[in-house]
Amino acid sequence: MARYLSVLGAFTSTVALTAALTLGGCGTKEESADDGPAAHSSAATTAPSVHDAQLQEIMAGDFSSITGMWHAAGEGVLLISPDTIAWEETTGADGEEFRATVRANELEIVEGRHAGHTLTTTWHRDDDEYVWAQWQLDDDPDETWLLAFYPPEVEVVGPPPVTTAVDSNVKDSQTRILALEGREGGWPSDIAACLYQNTKAPEPAPTAAPSPTTTPPRPPVAGAYRGAGGGRPKDAKPITTVSDPTISYSKCATAVMPSGNIGCDIYADYISCYVESWPRDINPEIPDPDGRSVVNMTADGPAQFGVNAGTMNYPGYNDGIPAGQVLPYGTAWYYEDFVLASSEKGLTFWNTASGYGALINRDGMFPFHGK
Repeated sequence: MARYLSVLGAFTSTVALTAALTLGGCGTKEESADDGPAAHSSAATTAPSVHDAQLQEIMAGDFSSITGMWHAAGEGVLLISPDTIAWEETTGADGEEFRATVRANELEIVEGRHAGHTLTTTWHRDDDEYVWAQWQLDDDPDETWLLAFYPPEVEVVGPPPVTTAVDSNVKDSQTRILALEGREGGWPSDIAACLYQNTKAPEPAPTAAPSPTTTPPRPPVAGAYRGAGGGRPKDAKPITTVSDPTISYSKCATAVMPSGNIGCDIYADYISCYVESWPRDINPEIPDPDGRSVVNMTADGPAQFGVNAGTMNYPGYNDGIPAGQVLPYGTAWYYEDFVLASSEKGLTFWNTASGYGALINRDGMFPFHGK
């Protein structure tokens, strides 16, 4: 029996191309002719084919002129890259799957009855009209594969090993590809049903020119979050560690950096942040023999140093106020109009309404006004 194998393919010449492939179950089978690539009986041409250069490239394993993806009436697909052809069949006459990779000098069977076999390619050319590649199993010559390429305006006739008549008009302005698997008993009886048409791979969508509005904004101070002082980042997430106002004296959100070195208490109208590693004299203008230096900022004013003689909420020591939500490096968070952006360079916070904010880290506090 003979059956048709799916071909993944594309044959791009100067005109639009159509690839013809055989996909499993390509008609009933008839007895085969004698084995061997005998000379084709079609009329010879005395002048070189206008497709000569392309045919020579294909025989040399250069498939650049036929790259693309093609589909058949069945489920076969032929995917051709500049140096390989991926040949796949999923609906064979006996229900088996077949996958192979074609190169200039070999056919590597990846899946199917003969998976693991790598067969040597024998290329043939007929009267400068078309070319075909053929493969046979050394231990079973009745098992053979054939892949033929027909340029535009070249009539599709069965290559010498195939005697089955072509039962339809397949001389076309498009390129075609014929793919067959022959087994003991013959080839498909209807070769025309084994021709695939080029569906043409979709063209890539045009790339829009860069817009000045999409250029990432510069940080307001060195090391700060890009875009700080502006609106809320699209990827910012809400801080969920918020106090219960019925228990605590005021509704408060809390946050802390992954290192634990920086933490903040955030209210609707101001924010207060503390850096554990700061020395007492981080702000020489405020003597701080007993208290701790913090950074405070109201919703409508600039960030400035202050002193907190009490206990910050973010450690979670105060009743009704949860411990601070950890802000992973590279993320942005918000509570009310305050945004906090965490990075290894420090914590950037700002108010989206006023534009005031600051970058704080081990080195100090660096205020800015983004509006």
